[in-house]
Amino acid sequence: MRTRYIAGSILPMKIGLVLSLVFLICPTDGFSQSARDINKRGREGSAPEYILARPGVILEDPALALKNLNDGAEEFPELHSLARERKWAELENKAQSLLAVSDEPFLHYWLGIAHLQRNDFVHAAIELRKAERLGMIEAILSKALGIAYYGLRQYALFRDQMEKAIKADPQNGEPYHYLGRYHELDLNDFSTALSYFDQALARNSEDVKSYHFRAVCLEMLDRRVEAEQAYRTAIKMVERQGKPYSWPFERLALLLLGRDPELALPLARQAVDLEPSRVENRLVLAKTYENLDRPRDALPVLQEAARQKPNQRSIRYVLFRIYRKLGRPEEAARELAIHEKLKAVYGTSQQ
Repeated sequence: MRTRYIAGSILPMKIGLVLSLVFLICPTDGFSQSARDINKRGREGSAPEYILARPGVILEDPALALKNLNDGAEEFPELHSLARERKWAELENKAQSLLAVSDEPFLHYWLGIAHLQRNDFVHAAIELRKAERLGMIEAILSKALGIAYYGLRQYALFRDQMEKAIKADPQNGEPYHYLGRYHELDLNDFSTALSYFDQALARNSEDVKSYHFRAVCLEMLDRRVEAEQAYRTAIKMVERQGKPYSWPFERLALLLLGRDPELALPLARQAVDLEPSRVENRLVLAKTYENLDRPRDALPVLQEAARQKPNQRSIRYVLFRIYRKLGRPEEAARELAIHEKLKAVYGTSQQ
């Protein structure tokens, strides 16, 4: 199937509440300085974690929508191959070289994807908008552009693009998943989020991430028995599919922690085994050891978590408690001091 274009299509020009975009009067690409600041901090890794984490969480699959790009592979197989191999710098360079001789919409799409995967949300939106103005109407474009807007905290534009993706491909569950994450993560509207995850699962019953976040919503709605069962179902899906997806293991361990840390322990260990680079998993494992009165086992887990993410305040506070239990007051005082400094810098926005 070849890509469908509509000659002369244009991007709807809407104004966001947080970062107003007035395309006709703003210079060059229409993005405000505040949007550029968010983008710069995102690329440099110096933004508060609450800014960086949200796009990172919502964009969980680094191979965004590649399973739907058979038509893209037909026209630009080399770019498709670089994306599958997650060679984003090479993809960017190749797309730019091809654009020097051909202004094809799909080339702008691929260049936008390369920027998006590197947290360069402004340039991702610029390139994806170019693809849209050149007539690209695929659902994959709307999903990618929506996520770029999400990264810039342009939530009205994010919602618009996801609705466009749904209209372009009603049987694809991904836009429903992203809208569910937005309502769950940003609005704390768990009932609406739950309905979106249900719609995603109606289109793909093996969507383990939507099933997991459905369980999160049930937990947040205080439907804990249902939530526990849903986490267990998500875990079975992970095991059946063989995916390295730790989130339901970690959340179920956390749910069980206060009630039965012995039951939580193997789940917390599995979470670390599946995704050792995810510090939330190590933090839950350390807390489980702490609840089992095993501070010596908790300490190396926390030390590795602090090495991976030295500015996460919650890790420092648990380290403070563990050092105190181990009778090491100097190290405990050091961790508490670091915790207080991080609290002063980030406030309550960073845990």
